[in-house]
Amino acid sequence: ALANYYKTEKNNELVLENLKQAINIDPNNTHYRYQLAMEYQNLKLYSAAIEQLEKNLEMKPKDKRSQQGLEKIYKTLNIQAEEKN
Repeated sequence: ALANYYKTEKNNELVLENLKQAINIDPNNTHYRYQLAMEYQNLKLYSAAIEQLEKNLEMKPKDKRSQQGLEKIYKTLNIQAEEKN
């Protein structure tokens, strides 16, 4: 809830902090982890995003959102690698 407010205020630091606190309270909540991963992705912190999505898939192996999030990040990273060559 607060993370969404901070997001509308464009305060990425508070969004990340709020989501991390929520995960500390409820570490098995895949929704919070997914939201944190998407925030990391928006900030181009891809390894942190991948870590959260992979944790989600450990808890829920068939989680489509996390699978699609990983695919999108890997595709983005592949495109960036190709542009550098």
